[in-house]
Amino acid sequence: SRAVQGQPLKMTHGTQTREFNYVEDLADGFVSLAVAPGIDGDLFNLGCGREVSMRDIAVTILKLMGDPITPEFGTLPERPIEIYRMYADVVKTHERVGWTSTISLEDGLQRTIDWYRDALASGSSPFAS
Repeated sequence: SRAVQGQPLKMTHGTQTREFNYVEDLADGFVSLAVAPGIDGDLFNLGCGREVSMRDIAVTILKLMGDPITPEFGTLPERPIEIYRMYADVVKTHERVGWTSTISLEDGLQRTIDWYRDALASGSSPFAS
């Protein structure tokens, strides 16, 4: 929302990684697990299995938006309790349930950017500051 509004984007160096999943993929995964036979009581991870640094995600989002602002990497201090890697091992889910995510990171980000733009343009968005 800061980029949509042309506001500065201050970040850490952005070396920590996360996995980003589009909500439709996760909803589809929950349904697939709910109807899969023979998995009662077992644990499964849903996700795309792709680890992306926060720096790369910021650069990708801004690129998809036409680079409206320049991110300020390293201007915020690293958090001492930061979790540096967070992503799902989806092998078991794919092998036992046959589910895999289908919406690419870039497509999901574009859909999310469009949603934020629409929400901010409506004039009643909680994201406007």
